Amino acid sequence: YEIVTRVARQARNLIPYDRLVVVVFDQLNSTAHDWLIAGHDTDDDAVAPMHKLTTEQIKEYLTLNEPFIVRSANSHSLLSSMESNVTRFEEGYRSLLCVPLIWNNEILGVINIRSKSATAYDDESLRIAIQIGSVVATVLGRVKLQSSQAQAEQRRNALTAISKIAANASNIDS
Repeated sequence: YEIVTRVARQARNLIPYDRLVVVVFDQLNSTAHDWLIAGHDTDDDAVAPMHKLTTEQIKEYLTLNEPFIVRSANSHSLLSSMESNVTRFEEGYRSLLCVPLIWNNEILGVINIRSKSATAYDDESLRIAIQIGSVVATVLGRVKLQSSQAQAEQRRNALTAISKIAANASNIDS
């Protein structure tokens, strides 16, 4: 989390933004979690509650392989289908850079970079955002890998304990 927070702060030097949100997906529970929110009108990189996604939204997010720039809430079906995205445009955010966070061919989430200027982002901004997204995806991927390894270690320990109990039980006379 700390690394991603520092990346978000440094990203502002490369791509001026009013709000940057790192959204992480939980495909199992069909949720999206605003893991990091940085920029104006936020509480020091606050973390927002999870959002329940529809099956259609999950499918659309999971097929989001290419980053894109949006200058209208209705110009991309994914944005217009999510109330929170429409709300951001109503709050005055006029441009959005959306970069999927892909690690090991898995979409872990997206970075949404917003500006109140309708002309804030161009192709160069998009290229930089893709590089930032690559760094964030690697961090999230490593966190996911470490979590999986810790769970596997817990399972191994539990199985070892069960095996020892079974071995001791077989040494007991009936």
